[in-house]
Amino acid sequence: MLGRTLYGQKRYSEALDVYIIAVSESSQNPEDRTVLLHIKYDMAITLQQLNNMHEAEEILRDLGQQDRETSELVFYTPEKIKYRLARCLFEQEKYLQAEEILRELEKKFTVTRGLEGHLTHKINFWLAQSLFEQGRFDEAQDIFQGEVCTND
Repeated sequence: MLGRTLYGQKRYSEALDVYIIAVSESSQNPEDRTVLLHIKYDMAITLQQLNNMHEAEEILRDLGQQDRETSELVFYTPEKIKYRLARCLFEQEKYLQAEEILRELEKKFTVTRGLEGHLTHKINFWLAQSLFEQGRFDEAQDIFQGEVCTND
């Protein structure tokens, strides 16, 4: 898809233009539901790259409302969508909201190796960052120290 190619080349504005057209075309055909979800997810992460966090947040919240079966069908689990949403909230300085989502994800992701392990470390990092930004330094430090110990 052209949008992903442009995104990979860091030509985010051009990629966004392609995604906007693709969303409008896919919305016309109900059979393209999975394609539409893919495009919207890609569009949301492109908007994040362009620092348009408010629009990205809206799209991610909409995607988060999709049923689990559809989400897995399109390869974006609700957990990945929630993680992206938490990052988006963090960038908008909505640290408490980001923390709530990250705490929920923290309970699900405890594996420290492999693909899930990578996401576990990301969740813990951003959770600690959100605590730090709220002035809860001791809690943040505990998470950071825990991460250092598991990465040895």
